Amino acid sequence: MIEVRKFTIVIHVLSTFASTTLAAPSSSLWLRETPQSPQPYIIPKLAGTSLLAGPNVVYRFPVTGNSSGGAFTLLTTDSPALPGSGVFPHTHRIHHENFYCSKGRCALWAATNATGDNARIMTAGDYGAVPQNTTHTFQLIDPDTMLTGVIAPGGFEKLFFFMGQPYESSTDSPFPPLTNADGSVVDKDPPPPHPVDGLEGFDVYASPSYTPRTDFENGTAPATAPWHNAPNTLPSDAKTPYFIAKNWGPKFLNRAAGFYQIVTPLATSKTSGGLFSEGTLTISPLFPDVAASSLPMLNLTQPLAFMMEEGAMMVEVEGYEGVEMLVERDVLFVPKHTGFKYWAARPFTKALYVRWRGWFGWVVNRRRG
Repeated sequence: MIEVRKFTIVIHVLSTFASTTLAAPSSSLWLRETPQSPQPYIIPKLAGTSLLAGPNVVYRFPVTGNSSGGAFTLLTTDSPALPGSGVFPHTHRIHHENFYCSKGRCALWAATNATGDNARIMTAGDYGAVPQNTTHTFQLIDPDTMLTGVIAPGGFEKLFFFMGQPYESSTDSPFPPLTNADGSVVDKDPPPPHPVDGLEGFDVYASPSYTPRTDFENGTAPATAPWHNAPNTLPSDAKTPYFIAKNWGPKFLNRAAGFYQIVTPLATSKTSGGLFSEGTLTISPLFPDVAASSLPMLNLTQPLAFMMEEGAMMVEVEGYEGVEMLVERDVLFVPKHTGFKYWAARPFTKALYVRWRGWFGWVVNRRRG
């Protein structure tokens, strides 16, 4: 059983983020701060614009509405186990939100009048989709949990800038420790209550009558729903919330580019209402008779992001010298109409992909020839 207690977060207005000055393109792909306008870039692990909400919850934004040209926001949440829900139950009317468990465990609740109340205990590699008008909340369960979220259209991070405060760590710690330097325990009590009915301008509508269910059996509620014991399918519409357990969703294999690629879609243009596609890409090293120099450059009409999970991915981006290696949790962003190519330097290299609108399988297939 998981005890769920509602709590709210003190609101901080951030003058730090008031400026809208556009960032000049960098001569290097590697950046420590997320740029303010679209350009090719790589954000290394635990870098990017970061905010602290409460005593121990850190949000990072390797891709924002500004950096993606309004396409989508890619954010991560790092936190120890929380005593209650990570946010009060609420809905969005404009934004489609998605939860991917990158590390640890979390619980996700999603309810609509049509589908009823559904919840899952998510472990690494599990996914949950929360379309518009879905009441939802979540809880971080394990001592070191990381959630990766995609929210479309981009720009939803303005809410977090309003809620949090800048976070910096000299050791690039995922989140602040649970003890102070003198050994005393950090105060983990929720901050003083703050009205939750003033956030509609951020597309957040509170659902005060909703109480998350706690009748989990084998990580799922209701108990009859398949979860890590049978295949999960994607819906045929953009209104149904759904869950995909790791390796229990659909998969597509392609070898036309000179290496094996397995595309595992978690969200498609159909399930997102045309907003984005998301999933994992697992690739092998190049075949023995294929050289990296022979791979064609891709040039997409929509922006694309990779967040690394396993192995090492090599990338080449038009206009930038050399080849870069991406490892766990590095994020690559490629704007539309920008040439790039990728291949694996290690076996079983895996990345989470996010593409505006189009299905990523089309990217894999067009590498033929």
